[in-house]
Amino acid sequence: MCRMHRDTFEAIVQLIRGRNLLPSSSLSAEESLMMFLRTVAHSDHNREIQDRFCHSGETVHQHFDNMLTALSALAPDVIKLPNMNIVPPEIQHNPKYWPWFKDCIGAIDGTHLMVVPPAHQQTVYRGRKHSCTQNTMAACSFDMLFTYVNTGWEGSAADSRVLTEILRNPDDPFVAPLPPKYYVVDSGYSNTQGFLAPFRGQRQYEVDFPVEDIEGEGEQEGQQEQQHGMDAQEAETSEMDGQQQRNYMVDFRDHLANQMWDSYRRQ
Repeated sequence: MCRMHRDTFEAIVQLIRGRNLLPSSSLSAEESLMMFLRTVAHSDHNREIQDRFCHSGETVHQHFDNMLTALSALAPDVIKLPNMNIVPPEIQHNPKYWPWFKDCIGAIDGTHLMVVPPAHQQTVYRGRKHSCTQNTMAACSFDMLFTYVNTGWEGSAADSRVLTEILRNPDDPFVAPLPPKYYVVDSGYSNTQGFLAPFRGQRQYEVDFPVEDIEGEGEQEGQQEQQHGMDAQEAETSEMDGQQQRNYMVDFRDHLANQMWDSYRRQ
């Protein structure tokens, strides 16, 4: 009904109750959470929630907002960046990945969530599939836990731009890994220090847009730097640093691929 295991559901309810995150109400925390999950997991409309749970539209709306606020308050304690000093057991105990990916701390990808923005904002929220979406970037550990989530970007924003702007924001909690640690990313991102992308022409999974669009994102990001007021000297220095980081990761990827190929040939 809510696409969540019962023990997970009960654990969330206990957290919410233990921290007194919901205002007093005649509705139980269980019912409020179930109404919320039906809305976000099944895209049920307010009217459908009214019919299923026998509450007024105002009650449904109010309790959705209350639960959204409560779950957002839990996010800093539930969604945490990985410990970069620990090799994930999913890597260490799997001969398919060990020792090749011993320094990999997780995976990053973007996903598009359907939204209904105001009419005057719909153009920037239209992505490649011509529907209005928000581009959400998420990082996951190898035990399938979210370790970072960034939401709210327009659907027209490329994945690489989202990551670039996150790294430029000093107030963002995301921390770029230092060598030799890195995240694996797909071909929508640049292969640069801290972020290992597949070889050109290869994808970690199928995407719905051509590779030429991805290769053109670097030029768009360069234009954005000028639009944000970066002068020519700063832009040149930034480009030099970026090229060094890309060269580092290209060499790392080549070395990793050669090691894996040599090991395969010896089998």
